[in-house]
Amino acid sequence: MRKWDPVKHPGSLEKYGYDLKAPARVRRQALGKAVRAYGYKKTVEKVAFLAGAARIPKYLKARARADLNWLKKNYGR
Repeated sequence: MRKWDPVKHPGSLEKYGYDLKAPARVRRQALGKAVRAYGYKKTVEKVAFLAGAARIPKYLKARARADLNWLKKNYGR
């Protein structure tokens, strides 16, 4: 049985300017900064947590999923 290990600090993206209520351009600039700081894998984990397990409204989850797809398209291997 796999132990569930949630992301410790999904809000740590905020220090790079990431806010789900911000326009897409601002969010994606912040994600670029986060990828340089945390690396691709850790940033994807944080955004995936927001898109899935986080208790936030559905419209914000949709934005997080869109950002996750953007990350995979632009920074994915």
